[in-house]
Amino acid sequence: MQYPKNDGNNRMTVIEQRAVARSAWLITTAVVAMLLGFVALSQLVIPLAADPGLAAGFSRESRFPATYEIVATGAFTPTNEWVNFYSQASYYYGQPLPVGAVVRAYNPRGVQAGEFVVTTAGWYGLMPVYRDDPNTPEDEGLRPGEEVSFTINGISARPDGPDDAIWTTNGALKQVNLIASSVKPTNEWVNFYSQNTILNGQPVPVGTLIEAFDPQGTKCGETIVNHAGWYGLLPCYRDDPDTPEDEGAVPGDTIAFRIAGSPATGGGPDAPQWTSNGDIREVDLVASCVLFGDLDGDGDVDIADILLVASRWRTSCTNPDPDNNPATPNYEARYDLDHDCDIDIVDIMLVSAHWGETCR
Repeated sequence: MQYPKNDGNNRMTVIEQRAVARSAWLITTAVVAMLLGFVALSQLVIPLAADPGLAAGFSRESRFPATYEIVATGAFTPTNEWVNFYSQASYYYGQPLPVGAVVRAYNPRGVQAGEFVVTTAGWYGLMPVYRDDPNTPEDEGLRPGEEVSFTINGISARPDGPDDAIWTTNGALKQVNLIASSVKPTNEWVNFYSQNTILNGQPVPVGTLIEAFDPQGTKCGETIVNHAGWYGLLPCYRDDPDTPEDEGAVPGDTIAFRIAGSPATGGGPDAPQWTSNGDIREVDLVASCVLFGDLDGDGDVDIADILLVASRWRTSCTNPDPDNNPATPNYEARYDLDHDCDIDIVDIMLVSAHWGETCR
């Protein structure tokens, strides 16, 4: 449409003002409608992330997916003896083990002895880990009594119980949860534990991830709950004074904890403080709210949480720093809310679907 000319003094006529106002109203209405549709679409078509806490009470036979598949790459040689390893609570950079992740097992000499491609988030297995065949000159795998080491997508993963990672006897079944994370172990730590930790008014469930952070926000330790209501021992590592990196806490630091990603308060009997190497401190924790999308841990989902995801747009676990600038936000799995190894519009929509929710 054409607007009438102004009155020659660069002032808009009443007709012009009404036309512009109407145009602005239409544009605003369209933008609001788009945003409402965006949120509605995210609620309809994007599945919400499941609570990483796994219920206790499964029989040992019911702990596996209905079907599973071993995907071999030719990097290992099956033999006629193996130990089966599995988990329903393994984590990759603070999130349940993503579908498509590759778990590999190795003997102490670095020979690969097993492999599994994840088909259910947080789970792996059954994964046969093969024995070395004593009748061949080749080294195919483990020998009885040897400890298995693991990687997730090529990143070293730490076994976290409840069973040990020792190759025992042919056909044995071992539940070994794995953690691959940003924690950098050093040669000093303080152990934290509890037998009375509460999440949403109930004993913290088996399979829940508990994380510890120094005052600068560096993760210094983590563990997976293997007994309802209990955690630990959780080693929180000291910062190495001989390196420029911040690996963890220093003596006197107050340690912050998260349960399933939500801030937790310490309830004693000991203070949540890093004291001296080797100390054991009993710190009961309470988290009253697990709020999906509250990425900054302030008890609500708002623009700050969306910006935390958006600032990592187009980063991925295979290319965590695409602009080669360590000063800009890089890929972190806790912002990859659909656990597909990259941060994109789906992750932003998952947060926006919870816009306005609070713990209060």
